[in-house]
Formats: sequence, structure tokens, C-alpha cells
Amino acid sequence: MLQSLMSLSDEDVSAVIAAIHKYCGEHGYDLHSPQGRRTITTALELVETKHDPKTLMIDLDQRLHS
Repeated sequence: MLQSLMSLSDEDVSAVIAAIHKYCGEHGYDLHSPQGRRTITTALELVETKHDPKTLMIDLDQRLHS
């Protein structure tokens, strides 16, 4: 996972971290739980596939609840 973060711009890293914390907080997930880790992995996948960081929360919610 660390390698994934290293390949992103500072802006993308900030967007991923903010989205992960917000999403996990809204859903009551601990970052170290299976749900939290799935959130982290999904957020990284979305940004790596060039999803707009501004819509990351919406994309993350759609991906995790589909």
C-alpha cells in the first residue's frame, strides 16, 4: 500500500487520506478493521485509475455499496 501512495501526487495523497478518514468516520469503521482496510484499498484503486479526487467520496461510496 505504501508504494501506491508514493506514486501519487501530494494532492492525491491528501484527497485519499481525507476521504478514508471521512468515510470510515461516517460509517463507524476502524482503519485497522477489515472494512477500514477495504476502504483504504478501494480509495487507492480509484485514485490510481484517475478518478477525480474531488469526487472521491461519491465514487468510494458507490464502489463500496454496489
